[in-house]
Amino acid sequence: MSTETKFTKGDWTQSYGTLVSIGGYEWELKNCADASLIAAAPKMYEEIECDIQVLKQQLEYAFIDDILRVTLKSKLSHKEKLLAQARGE
Repeated sequence: MSTETKFTKGDWTQSYGTLVSIGGYEWELKNCADASLIAAAPKMYEEIECDIQVLKQQLEYAFIDDILRVTLKSKLSHKEKLLAQARGE
């Protein structure tokens, strides 16, 4: 599983409600909610990457009981799968 992103780097911005700009290109979407979600996607991806690092550190260094360890491993797996899906894997 590669962690290299293939999506367009740079700011993804929303303007005029339904217009999204990505890497110098603009798309008009059907509604504002879709445009907002797409514009926020890179920042959400980064946040999930940070969450993954925190979960890995907690699993490696924290003194936690078995129940919490299982929960953290499940959350880690879920977040890793989300990012793999976002990368098109």
